[in-house]
Amino acid sequence: MKRILTMVVIAIMAVTAGNAQSSSKRQANKPVNVIRIFDEIINLFAVTNGESYTMKKHPDTNIIESSERITNFSINGLHKYDMNIVRMAFRDDEPVCYQNSHIQPGAKEHIRLTVVSENDKSAKSVPIRRNNNEEMLMMCCKNAENPQLRDAYAIVWEQQGDKINGTIFQITSLRPDLFGNMREASRNTFRIEGRVDENIKDSLYNIYIADTYEELKRVADDDYVACVPVVNKRFEYSVELDKPKVGRLRCIFPDGSLCSAWIDLDFVPGETYHITVHNGYYSDDLDYERRVGRNSGKSLITPFHNEIPDTILSPERKGPSLIWFESIPAAEKAKMDILSEQVNKSHDIIERYKNRIGEIMKTGQIGTADTKRKEADKYFLLIYNLYSNQDKTIQKFMKFLTDTNCPSQDRFKFITDYVQYLNGEAKQINEFNISVPSLKNSRKCGKLLTKLSEEYLKTASQLK
Repeated sequence: MKRILTMVVIAIMAVTAGNAQSSSKRQANKPVNVIRIFDEIINLFAVTNGESYTMKKHPDTNIIESSERITNFSINGLHKYDMNIVRMAFRDDEPVCYQNSHIQPGAKEHIRLTVVSENDKSAKSVPIRRNNNEEMLMMCCKNAENPQLRDAYAIVWEQQGDKINGTIFQITSLRPDLFGNMREASRNTFRIEGRVDENIKDSLYNIYIADTYEELKRVADDDYVACVPVVNKRFEYSVELDKPKVGRLRCIFPDGSLCSAWIDLDFVPGETYHITVHNGYYSDDLDYERRVGRNSGKSLITPFHNEIPDTILSPERKGPSLIWFESIPAAEKAKMDILSEQVNKSHDIIERYKNRIGEIMKTGQIGTADTKRKEADKYFLLIYNLYSNQDKTIQKFMKFLTDTNCPSQDRFKFITDYVQYLNGEAKQINEFNISVPSLKNSRKCGKLLTKLSEEYLKTASQLK
């Protein structure tokens, strides 16, 4: 009898422990900080009769497949509620989500969330961010109890005088990515689905959007429309667009610094761009670029555009660099300025010729396909000569740095930045060669850039 009782006690303890572990795991998979802050705001500031709640269950299994709780709130200025608490909660719960968005007031993006219901095969779109003055935080998490469900938590608010008026969304529905014909993308939605290499430490990506490429080039560092986290080496972003636009992805490193390089893309409604980021380069979506991007003849981005990094022409002015720079006689500094100007002019001419090639290759321009290719290859010969002359100027610049005793770490950075520029140019031209093969001078350009990159890498390795 005692043995049986002991076995029963052990069994009960095992079940209790299992339930506790299961409960603990479910709790760990939830954004507990966000939920706590939402409950606090709702309890303190919910608008009377300002909440709606709906819930759907599967008629056969009685399992919840969707629920919506939408609550309006209003915070009087006398309460002085600190909205930074909300921002911190989203940041703290970032590890449990697979998608996280933060849009600042002034951004033009209006966000909608698709709610999918399996029993009637329907999907509806819930407006989240509805005007440009609202700030929005939103995260999506896999439901802790049913992996087919997605829990979405969002809050939008607007400062109106001394009041803060806003709305909280807590929405559970089927994961749109599991249902191909009901994906969370309308015909106006542009999506980015990204991955990063295992050895890459990128933590966030700033997203910038503009109507034209000229506008995008003038966008300030802090004028991003969203900040997207990297979770489990993946990141996602979606936006509703009424027309094609241009956008930029720029990485934020774990220390909070902004990467000196970026990725410019055509943002096209109804399309998804797949990208993988590697160390110093990225694998783009060749099918996308061919259909609607750079190689389609429809791109809003200047063909092949690739800026020369500022550090190539303007070494950092701090520490040993400052001592070195201040030690250079005025006449020698003038030589450096002349060399920098020569590189800039060469770069500008190359960009103009690339623009011309893009115009030639567009549909409906300049005669037959063969005529276009011959005309484009003439410009590639000019570009080849410019690359060669530009390299001679860079060699003079490097000699100048050596002769004036520029610190080795600055020379190393100068060379590695130039290699990055060369690799970017080579990548763009080689992609052009894939889409438009058999151009003699275009292939020559690609081979020259690759050769120069390898030579400069050898030089840089000697400075380490």
